Amino acid sequence: GADSGWISFFPGENEVLLPPLCMLEVDGKERYERTTASDGSEGGAWVSVWPLKLNLNLQCLTLKQLRERRKTLHLSMTRNLIAEVERDLQDEVEGEEEESTKGS
Repeated sequence: GADSGWISFFPGENEVLLPPLCMLEVDGKERYERTTASDGSEGGAWVSVWPLKLNLNLQCLTLKQLRERRKTLHLSMTRNLIAEVERDLQDEVEGEEEESTKGS
């Protein structure tokens, strides 16, 4: 990732920016380390450390692609609903016509 330490609110910490669709994945067992105190001496806090690796998911869709897919699904659903209603109405009309011809 890109080093962003020069604009960090915490100048003593290392920070990086990760690209889109990039995730951190645990890659090993937890271990504990003792941090260094602010004056540089031993006696800092114990912290849990998890080894991580970057995982770039190239299969994920972008927001634009997700919106377009959703739009396509909604339009298809709407067309199917209209066709279903038209079919049901046609069946209803044909049923009424049959009943009227039987009654005459």
